[in-house]
Amino acid sequence: MTIGDKIRKYRNLRGITQEELGKRVGLPRDRIRQYETNVRSPKPDLLKKFAEQLNVDVAALSDVDIRDEEDLMHVFFDAEEKYDIDIVKKDGQTMLVFNDEDMSHSVIITYLSLWCDKRRTLGINKDNPKRDEYIDWQGQFGSQAENFKAEMKARIDKKYKPYLDSAPKNAGSKSSLIHAIKKQEPGYLIDTIYSNGLPGLVFNADKLLAEESEAFADFLIMLRYMESLGAEITKDIIYDGNMVKIVYIFPYPEFSAICNFADELIAYNKDKDSYSSLAKEEFEKHFEASVKTYDLDIKDVIQHHKKK
Repeated sequence: MTIGDKIRKYRNLRGITQEELGKRVGLPRDRIRQYETNVRSPKPDLLKKFAEQLNVDVAALSDVDIRDEEDLMHVFFDAEEKYDIDIVKKDGQTMLVFNDEDMSHSVIITYLSLWCDKRRTLGINKDNPKRDEYIDWQGQFGSQAENFKAEMKARIDKKYKPYLDSAPKNAGSKSSLIHAIKKQEPGYLIDTIYSNGLPGLVFNADKLLAEESEAFADFLIMLRYMESLGAEITKDIIYDGNMVKIVYIFPYPEFSAICNFADELIAYNKDKDSYSSLAKEEFEKHFEASVKTYDLDIKDVIQHHKKK
């Protein structure tokens, strides 16, 4: 679908004539017709005006023109290379399969999960397409996905704000982070992640909102301490259709050592009910050794990177 096709599609969806759209963007009706028939191609600033007046994201009007099945195949080939997708034939269906466990592709997994949810919510199928509402959602997809993430972050911040407000502003020390990780209850800290080579921790956001975790609050207090030293910690939301996760990315490669310990802790928490008391004691000894091995002088690390 060309840019012109998309402008016409969303103009018709909004019930706007070519003349009215032209008045909104400062152009005559004939010029709008030329854009819709692809005689002309709008420059970026005009494309932004069209998007604003049609109440869609600029990306919804982008120039991704799949003209036939061969074009579509090359889109699939590009996606295969970038996202490591697989193609599966099963029960009379041909499916493109993305690995939900591949955290490096968490953004596309989140987007696909939101898409799947919307189709289910609207009951989208060939007999019940609900085209107007669905097309409207597609046009604002990027904005709505960002709003979803922002809302989830805000809900977690609000829930744990009383803990942070009651803690001393200077709470934190060089050994606090690894101890805060060690305190996490099973099922809260669920994975580690690397984003552009930078390490991060993944928590079960659904569980954090359904219950209150003082251990997670201690972790947030530690993050606040790090931010007071100048650390720029990135928060992101991942959704795989079953669970919402919140991710904290540390801007320091040195923190991969912290993630190593987190991986060991997650594995231990999954099986510790089957551990003997002796085995549990051994893990505690291992933890104390890990503090010396993995722990970092956080202040030194942050200041070192600030000087670069």
